[in-house]
Amino acid sequence: ADVLEINACKVALANCSKLARLLFVDGQPSELWLHGEGICGIPQGCPLACFFCNLAAVAWHEACNRVAPAAQHYTILDDRLAVAESWNSLESILHATN
Repeated sequence: ADVLEINACKVALANCSKLARLLFVDGQPSELWLHGEGICGIPQGCPLACFFCNLAAVAWHEACNRVAPAAQHYTILDDRLAVAESWNSLESILHATN
């Protein structure tokens, strides 16, 4: 990946982490505002959510290819499946995933 593309991803994530969001309860606004990196994240429905979900899948496949080239691996939305000839290959994939 191009360094500019990676920097653009970092900027987008940093901007999302600085947002404040009003908490809605049963479709009605409450008086509680959510602030902070661990609470806000990327809002559901945001195009960035789909982009980063797909980017994570690509990164996982690359990691699988690097540590267990003979294994087969599949991604369906946010689910991952790896099929390998040995437990060692599966363990390598597990460690690469972590």
